[in-house]
Amino acid sequence: MKDEWKDLSDRGIKVKVLDTPLLDTSKYDDELMGKFVSDVVFSVLSYVADNERKNIKERQKEGIAVAKTKGVKFGRPSIPCPDNYEVVIKDWREGKIQAVDAMKQFMIL
Repeated sequence: MKDEWKDLSDRGIKVKVLDTPLLDTSKYDDELMGKFVSDVVFSVLSYVADNERKNIKERQKEGIAVAKTKGVKFGRPSIPCPDNYEVVIKDWREGKIQAVDAMKQFMIL
């Protein structure tokens, strides 16, 4: 995002961010002043966003750690292998059956 902003700014393209009027580079008559103000505001907002993202990740990490101590399981629940798994896989590895046939026997196709 920073690179895109800098590229647009360097090429003299005026940017108007509708929900952040401070980033409106079109409202300044002095192009240098507009570039300066918008670059400073963009840098501050970028810093705040990066900081918030780090805080979110840290809180998420802490929450996961607490949940794990309480025995919460994460991820997809495991399912048992079919009774014929070893036989079907052996036949597939030996080339006796194709993968599609193995999947049909496992009822996943």
